[in-house]
Order: sequence, then C-alpha cells, then structure tokens
Amino acid sequence: MKMTTMMMKSFVLLLLAVGCCVCQGQSTCSMIRCIESKVNDLQTRLEQSEKEVEDLRTLVQGVFTAPVKGMYFFRYSAFSNYLVPGISVVSLWKNNEVLVSTWDDKGQDPHDMGGNAVVIAMETGDTAYAQLSANAAVFNDAGRYNTFSGFLLFTT
Repeated sequence: MKMTTMMMKSFVLLLLAVGCCVCQGQSTCSMIRCIESKVNDLQTRLEQSEKEVEDLRTLVQGVFTAPVKGMYFFRYSAFSNYLVPGISVVSLWKNNEVLVSTWDDKGQDPHDMGGNAVVIAMETGDTAYAQLSANAAVFNDAGRYNTFSGFLLFTT
C-alpha cells in the first residue's frame, strides 16, 4: 500500500498523541479523550506551520500577496550590461496579467538600467511580482541592481 503525505501526517500525529497520553498513565476512556485532544492540537500546530512555510516560500520567490483590499504602489528595476547575453525583458504582473514591462537589447552603451512602477487596485489574495521573460537575462552582483518592492497606499 502506498502511503500518501496526508496518511503519513495523520499516522505521525496519532503516534505522537498516543505517546503523550500513554506516558501520563491514563485509563482507556480518558486516554481516548487525551489522544483526540492531542491529535487536534498537533493538527492545528501542523497546519499553522505549513501556512508559515508557504508564506516564507512565497516571499523568497518574490511574490507579494495582498493581505487587504486596497490601492498599492509597486516598482521594479532591472540592470543589463555588456556581460548579459541577448536581451533583458522584465515585466510587472498582477495575478496572471502583465501590467508594464521594460525592454533592453545590446546597444553601443555597456550599461543600461531600467524600471517601471504602477499604482493598482488589489483585492485580498491578489498577487504582484516582477518576472524576467523567457530567454532574457539581467546582470546582478553584490550591488543588487534588480529590485522589486511595493506597499499599501490605502485600504478600500
């Protein structure tokens, strides 16, 4: 039998709960109530931890999720230089829609910096992010030239 992730989580929670209750030397009826209580507590803590991990993963990936409905300001910058092969195309997205883009190709100048900004209405749960187009590149080093930031202007 192949165990799913959910089955494994449930099994681990049950083992932890039984271990906690058995160690307390409880009778069978009170042990069952103890196990149910421990399983519920552990399940709640597991769900909270999974949410925190998902929130951190989203932040690391550079995706902003609107916590409240409102008007937001977002901006990004992109740096290209003679070391970057091909073109540099960066776009600012809301959910799955491109809002603005910046484009640069190899020219006579060795360094180019570009960016864009928007003020947009967002619903709770909407996402915003800057994304490099397929087959495009930007240059980066310790100077951290490529940025994405934003903030809530006011709730609506």
